[in-house]
Amino acid sequence: MIAPQSQEDTKIIDCEWAKLMMEAKDIGLTPDEIREFLNENCAK
Repeated sequence: MIAPQSQEDTKIIDCEWAKLMMEAKDIGLTPDEIREFLNENCAK
């Protein structure tokens, strides 16, 4: 993962992350399912 370089970059990432989480919720994923996916796929 690339670290944000500025506060503005952090705001963009936060906004994109919030949108992604809302989309996951809209399709019926639970927080545990999202967490499991991230743990399995981001640790590589």
